[in-house]
Amino acid sequence: MCVCVCIFRFVKVGDRVSQFDNICEVQSDKASVTITSRYDGIIRKIHYDVDDVAHVGKALVDIEVDDIPGKLNRFNKQNILNLYVP
Repeated sequence: MCVCVCIFRFVKVGDRVSQFDNICEVQSDKASVTITSRYDGIIRKIHYDVDDVAHVGKALVDIEVDDIPGKLNRFNKQNILNLYVP
């Protein structure tokens, strides 16, 4: 399984983010990448602290979104979406 290390966080629980806002920076053995938000919403949970090893394909943060027209019921009833380690 591929892993990376969370080396910097730009957000904390309760922060409001917009699409393309910086969320965190992760580093693998090949690259350092800044992860940005794909959604507008509020950070509800952060799954990794700085220096934690994050597994590719696992959630980095949970974002409560205001609305996703036509797609909300496909995710869950609480308007919470996950942003994953790429």
